[in-house]
Amino acid sequence: MEKLLKQVLKTVKPSKKEVIALEKVSSCITKKLKGIAKKLNVNSEIVIGGSASRGTWMSGNHDLDFFMRFKSEDEIRKHYRKIVTNCFKGYKLRLVHGTRDYYKFDYDGFDVEIVPSVKYGSPEKAGNSADISYFHINYLKKKFDNNPKLRNEVLLLKQLQRMKIEMNGKKPIIKCLITMDKSGTLNLHYLSMKYLLKYYLL
Repeated sequence: MEKLLKQVLKTVKPSKKEVIALEKVSSCITKKLKGIAKKLNVNSEIVIGGSASRGTWMSGNHDLDFFMRFKSEDEIRKHYRKIVTNCFKGYKLRLVHGTRDYYKFDYDGFDVEIVPSVKYGSPEKAGNSADISYFHINYLKKKFDNNPKLRNEVLLLKQLQRMKIEMNGKKPIIKCLITMDKSGTLNLHYLSMKYLLKYYLL
């Protein structure tokens, strides 16, 4: 079984070429956004989110999520659209409606999303799910960095999901639950189909 899992990991882990391409595109987009924000004298921060931020993205998956953090809702209303549209003139920008509207577009073979959010000192103060994402990103990144083997487990779980889709054409439900036990210990649970993988992170 161990040998089989290693073989599967080789097929789902991004190649060096893919990693270099992702790093190049993420760096380029970050520099563009920072450059326009600086010209407009806007104090903002760019944070990469999603699986790319924690090293759990799969080979062939070219999605990049960015969170652009501003000082306030008013700053988002004044500057977000102006910064993104100025940065990516000539690209087919699609405005997606959510808890906050955000832009999505194709950039050098990557599906890119740039989501506006407000800087808060703690997740308790956040008024929007996008604002909480910053803390979620850092929390999970720290846990994966402390236990790198978890990345492989997540990649295998994602491959299970992909195989299930290919077999019956129906999308299985994968949920990530963070719970706290009586001692205050946080636990991360991944559930997929009939499988349950439970990681005690603290």
